Amino acid sequence: MVRGQTAVGVQTLQSDLLAVPGVESAEVDITDGAAPAGVKVRLAPDADARRVGVEVQRVLAAHGMRSRFSDADEVPTEPPLQSPPIPSPDTPSSPPPEAPSAPVPVVASVPTPPAVAPPMPVSVSAIESVSVEERVDGLSATVVLADGAHATRAVAEEEELDAAVVAAVAEATRQSATPAAIEWLEVDGGSVVTVVLDTGEGSLAAGAGVKRVGRAYAVAIATRLALEA
Repeated sequence: MVRGQTAVGVQTLQSDLLAVPGVESAEVDITDGAAPAGVKVRLAPDADARRVGVEVQRVLAAHGMRSRFSDADEVPTEPPLQSPPIPSPDTPSSPPPEAPSAPVPVVASVPTPPAVAPPMPVSVSAIESVSVEERVDGLSATVVLADGAHATRAVAEEEELDAAVVAAVAEATRQSATPAAIEWLEVDGGSVVTVVLDTGEGSLAAGAGVKRVGRAYAVAIATRLALEA
């Protein structure tokens, strides 16, 4: 049941992304069969990169991609079971009361999906790690890929760190790309970043990632997805 609902959610998310003006194609990344973890989007040559980035973030937020990793989504623990009272010798014995049962989860009904195959998930395992180091002259970001390739970019100001991560990912993957826009959306304690890249000859591509732990790693995932678009 969960897998079916996930497929429906992925198809709906993909349709909503394709409805954004300026988006030519969209693919959704799924992690361990759960909720979407990121997307990659290809933009039309004449698209407004910053506006598309903002609209993509709004679509992701509407599909709840930011709340899956917030503390508010912790599963509540069941109340402890109460021990039945011990009957007195002067009262007739009676069967012990039943322990309170756990609440039955209510599953919202979902519309029947169209008869099309769900999109294939996109691999984001190429990003092995991202580390940020404080230096005397500023900061540096080092990106390591699963195949051992790595790259480091240094910047003087913290505000330039996101762009440094984008450049390090592009260098480690031996690709050429310039960031056209990097947009963050903060909703309900969660964060989603959209990276729009100019991959050359007027071609734009976008990727989005959910901030699970660190900001730099989310930027790296979004960049990798954009480079694969």
